[in-house]
Amino acid sequence: MESTLTAIRSLVSTIFAPGVPEVLKDFHTDNSSLASLMVSIYVMGSAVGPLVLTPITEMSGRLPVTHGANILFMIAAIVCASSINISMLIVSRLIMGIASSVPVTVGGGFVADMMPMERRGTAMTIWTVGPLLVLSLYSSVTYSYMYILFTTFTDVFENVYGFSPGQAGLGYLGLGMGFCVGQITVGYYSDRHVKKQEKIHGKMKPEHRLPPLVLGCFLVPIGLFWYGWSAQYRLHWIVPIIGTFFIGAGIFYVHLVTQVYLVDSYTLYAASAVSAELALRCVFGATIPLAGTPLYDTLGLGWGNTLLGFIALAFAPTSFFLLKYGESIRTNPKFMPKMT
Repeated sequence: MESTLTAIRSLVSTIFAPGVPEVLKDFHTDNSSLASLMVSIYVMGSAVGPLVLTPITEMSGRLPVTHGANILFMIAAIVCASSINISMLIVSRLIMGIASSVPVTVGGGFVADMMPMERRGTAMTIWTVGPLLVLSLYSSVTYSYMYILFTTFTDVFENVYGFSPGQAGLGYLGLGMGFCVGQITVGYYSDRHVKKQEKIHGKMKPEHRLPPLVLGCFLVPIGLFWYGWSAQYRLHWIVPIIGTFFIGAGIFYVHLVTQVYLVDSYTLYAASAVSAELALRCVFGATIPLAGTPLYDTLGLGWGNTLLGFIALAFAPTSFFLLKYGESIRTNPKFMPKMT
């Protein structure tokens, strides 16, 4: 049930994006910032929810809060569908985002409650989606890139490739396929790698989850360069879509590894740890995409995505740093919560 709820919440956050031009037309506005806000406000709600609702689940239990959030989400969705103006639509999507944060964040708690460490990679793969700031920060940056793409795909494929609003949905194909491949491969690899390392070292460590993070740190910028310049030079439409496949796979590697690492590191307080990471990620996802359209208008698709790629590439050394020093940082008393 939890995995299904999480899938629905993730779908709702982005499925609205291709319809934004029609909504703007219905409400007689062409404000590009407002167009991005209608999509990203959902993510802002997802940032607020974990700070308030998820800690309650640690005290009152996960199920009652989950049921309450589901009811709130359903009511807000009905209001959103019945909106008579943009303000009503935006507020209802904000509330949907707040409610959506519960199943997404408590999933980590459910996994920690029910699954032994060597099976959490697969469990988190089904559920989706350290203690170190750089890891959460990079996860947040890549998350914001995902929403930059979500909020600009329709415009890019309609204006550059002449797609109709219906055809523009093909622009999401590469990113979606990348998510699927990332989900399958990282879950399969992670648990097997952890078991192998346990046989070698005699114990399992959260840092054994980190190798896919290294790959993700390079796939994201490679995909951004590929997508940006192929669209800039108007190569066949499948070429930029292939580029977004690498972005999708890289983003998933970063996100899932980050969350499994948090669950393994903070087993008792897994839901709160994932909530803190999600809150930071959603703040980035709700605000940075507002600059997506102005960025492309100023620098173009080629240099705009190149800038994003270089920012992502700057984080690549942190993955090697965590592989080597992650355990010593994690076990430092300054960074360890008191487990009772």
